[in-house]
Amino acid sequence: MSTLDELLSPAARVALAKTATLPLSYAARYLLAPATPTTPARLVVALGEAHVKLGPASEVGRELVAAFELRGVETFQSKDVFAGRALSLLIRGPRVVLRALSFGTVKGSTIYDAKALSSGATVELERTSHVPFGLHVGSLYLAAFFAAIFAHAACLLFGANPPDVIGAIRSWLTALLFVF
Repeated sequence: MSTLDELLSPAARVALAKTATLPLSYAARYLLAPATPTTPARLVVALGEAHVKLGPASEVGRELVAAFELRGVETFQSKDVFAGRALSLLIRGPRVVLRALSFGTVKGSTIYDAKALSSGATVELERTSHVPFGLHVGSLYLAAFFAAIFAHAACLLFGANPPDVIGAIRSWLTALLFVF
């Protein structure tokens, strides 16, 4: 029976050991298909990540994805989904603002690092030719949810006390968020 050390390259072992020291940024799980008489043992490493992280954790992520020749990454077909572009803006926009406010200290997702690699192959796992109806509905729901959260936060940050107009909007948004 093969062990993880036999199936992982030295670079992958080192990078995975580093990710184990960053539990707020990464979580790795291993899926091992044992060898059969006709096929060798196969290993899949599933990496969960915080999509916003500090520089040292981002560097570890780059090392890790570079250690594998075949990488599967999650993706969102924002151009093909009904409210996908709005949802993409509502998710990526705050990340960009956070990165700017931190003067580049906060880094982005390892997914982008994997896609940028020129060696090996990075495959977008959720990319399909047909987008399920539920994804259209889910994108609309999430876009409305995030828009309501951000509008509510803006009212809290910049609004005066009720019963002014912003206070009324804040009350309406609070009720809407309760419904969500």
